[in-house]
Amino acid sequence: MASFVLAASLGGCDFFDKGDPPPSVTGRGVGEDCSSASDCRTGLVCDMDRMSCQPAGTAPEGGVCQLTGDCGPDLYCAADRTCSPAGDADEGARCGSTADCLPGLSCVLRGFYAECRPAGTGDIGELCENGADCLAGLSCIPDPINDRSQCLSPPAAEPGTQLPPAIPSWSGVECPEDVDETVSYFEVPRFDETDGDFYRLPFPNDVRRTASGLDLRGHPTPDTAVDVDIIDRYLRASEEDLAGFSTNPVVYFRFSEPYDWDTVGGAIRFVDVDPDSPDFGRGVGFAWLTTFGPITNYICEDWLGVRTGHGAPLRPDTTYAVVLTRDLQPSADVGGTYARDADLDAMLGASAPGDATLAAAWEKYAPLRDYLAGAEELSADQVLNATVFTTQPATPMARLREAVHAAELPAASELTACGAGVTSPCDDGTPQRSCEGADGQPYTEIHGRLSLPIFQGGRPPYATPEDGGAFEWVDGQPRVQRTEEVCFALTVPEGSAPAEGWPLLVA
Repeated sequence: MASFVLAASLGGCDFFDKGDPPPSVTGRGVGEDCSSASDCRTGLVCDMDRMSCQPAGTAPEGGVCQLTGDCGPDLYCAADRTCSPAGDADEGARCGSTADCLPGLSCVLRGFYAECRPAGTGDIGELCENGADCLAGLSCIPDPINDRSQCLSPPAAEPGTQLPPAIPSWSGVECPEDVDETVSYFEVPRFDETDGDFYRLPFPNDVRRTASGLDLRGHPTPDTAVDVDIIDRYLRASEEDLAGFSTNPVVYFRFSEPYDWDTVGGAIRFVDVDPDSPDFGRGVGFAWLTTFGPITNYICEDWLGVRTGHGAPLRPDTTYAVVLTRDLQPSADVGGTYARDADLDAMLGASAPGDATLAAAWEKYAPLRDYLAGAEELSADQVLNATVFTTQPATPMARLREAVHAAELPAASELTACGAGVTSPCDDGTPQRSCEGADGQPYTEIHGRLSLPIFQGGRPPYATPEDGGAFEWVDGQPRVQRTEEVCFALTVPEGSAPAEGWPLLVA
């Protein structure tokens, strides 16, 4: 799926997102009333039975087309804008491109896969949300000048090109301008219309931890781009399955105005503030990423990223703080200083705020307040912004590892040494699972099966939330749901093995 999405995105970017205004179209379009061919735009005829403009449907193979309807029987309008032989995949069948589908069907994204579906009715110049809205042969092409998408005949690709279904564009999170003051954002979410963008509260942040997991409401997702919001599924699963944040985090801070990059390094403090940690009060090695302007669809511009060093994860189930001091300054063209957000003032105050939402957040910032009370080189007055977050416990993964090591070794079965005329026990008709090509190699290729424990419940491949996929824990130990016979291949070099045996590489 990842390779398919990458190909789709690259294909859509290369061929569709040119940023040019659409060409003007004169004459009536498909389905509009007519009394003669002169009423219709070039390429259409006036169908006297229906008294409407329609594609002629007479172009031969290799003929120029805009719509699949321009082409004769069993042809479709291909990416090179010529009539080409159509596929035989019927409605609902999976496809790699519209070339796989019967005429009149388009290959469009449906969840994790692409399927042949009836084309839409949108003619040239009509607004669309995705390719399924347009007549067969047209594409839904973004018009960045007017902030919309239209059904258009795309530029001709090279002959033989088969474009994968284009992923609909998503403009990203809304980023309203804040012109009131120059501020380093710290806004505790109220989950109402007053909330700004998600990252106006530094993230990760224990304010978003709950008694049962995490609360990631408000995080932007491309919910309008595809019919299955994969990002939202990950967010909802994270809320259920996680009790803390990554041990290799990137910490995000947002600002209303650009900052001076030269003031960043000396303004960051990354410290263990967990009173139960053996490293309480110690600094953590870090790196940072400075940004300017729009970078991603998920976070508004003017953000700073802070991360741990490579190969230096944080301790599991431990509370940390990342602090920005007032040494961080706005860029020279902005001038002045950053104001500290009022919600952070409340977090650092000596007593709980009267507002219930802020009071709950104030409790989460107790480790930072306690640390600052005893710190010699940093005071609350020096703090411009700060996040407090607790890392995810590693116990569940350790328990899974222990369960695997405690189980009996899986027995290998159907061991088969590949050779000429030998059929692999894993042969499914594809070269990847056959003994094809094993002859003449400087090794012996062995195929077989192993019975492996499966800890995930539900129905594989767990494509929907309803299919499950969760672990079941009994007295703190993972329960094996079933076993599954899986294929494996092993290659053993020719010649005598070294005294310590051949090294094993698992790929």
